[in-house]
Amino acid sequence: MSVDDFWKIINKLKSVKEPQLALTKELKKLTKEELIDYDDKFSFFHYKLNTWSIWGAAHIIYGSCSEDRFSDFRNGIILLGKEIYELIVDDVDNFAQLNLDYDIRNESVGYLAIDLYEDKFSEEMPTSEKPWKNEMGNSWDFDDYEQCFQHLPKLTGKYWKN
Repeated sequence: MSVDDFWKIINKLKSVKEPQLALTKELKKLTKEELIDYDDKFSFFHYKLNTWSIWGAAHIIYGSCSEDRFSDFRNGIILLGKEIYELIVDDVDNFAQLNLDYDIRNESVGYLAIDLYEDKFSEEMPTSEKPWKNEMGNSWDFDDYEQCFQHLPKLTGKYWKN
């Protein structure tokens, strides 16, 4: 599966109310190898979002963000599609441009390919070492307005809750 094929699947989900159901339908069409490739690509794009700035954005938007909810937030960013994903990776403060009128966090889509693979083929999905290296960047106190404004001024201005 190419990166373009991955994003074609994801982009089909952008306006769907139940993305996990639509994604399940799409993933059921895939072969063993394609499911493994899909999961590898999902994992890579998810991992790329593992930065302090993205975590800070989640904290600012939702008022707090645990480690688990941060993972769910990164899943949700992927579900927004390739264009928005790239917009956010380019500059996390671009979140301020989006009119998110719903909670994008989504836990289940991160495991769908693995669960489907195991159900469909009655075996565990093979795993491989992920050679990706990603610097999280500099951390800061997400509860401090000044620090948040310094790192993500547009987002802090839009979402900060006093």
